[in-house]
Amino acid sequence: MDPISIKLDDDNFPAWKAEVLGKIKERNLEKFMTMKDLGGRPPKSSEEYKSWKEQDQVLYRWLLASLSTKILHGIARCEYALELWKVIEVYFLDLEIEDLRKQYKSNLEETIILQLMRGKIHANAVECPETSNENEAIEEVRGPESAADILSMKPGTSGSA
Repeated sequence: MDPISIKLDDDNFPAWKAEVLGKIKERNLEKFMTMKDLGGRPPKSSEEYKSWKEQDQVLYRWLLASLSTKILHGIARCEYALELWKVIEVYFLDLEIEDLRKQYKSNLEETIILQLMRGKIHANAVECPETSNENEAIEEVRGPESAADILSMKPGTSGSA
């Protein structure tokens, strides 16, 4: 397979993913990247398994070659292309979740400051978001802590590919 023109790093996941998926579709290898039948894997005892494993390993090595050194060292080792794909997705979903949490906290702090400035709440009535009952309620509604938790709640669904 032709190499990916960019190495995946923390800042280029959308562009990298678009190029990777385009090349995978171009080669009709989508079955290796979906949860359906675990990447199309036939039973190990079947005659098709050897051929499937060879194709999967070509795709696996191709994906590995498209990762920056930082990303490569930061991901868990996998055996199959689908596993590697899911680890990469979870890594970037976790980054996105962390960014959203930071944005939420910043927005909450700004809202409190604006309300204080408008006199809608008294300074002595403001609680730290980390200790307020409201924050506990938000945590209960927020749900899973990581992308891995989210993905583990959806067995049998197809991935992003």
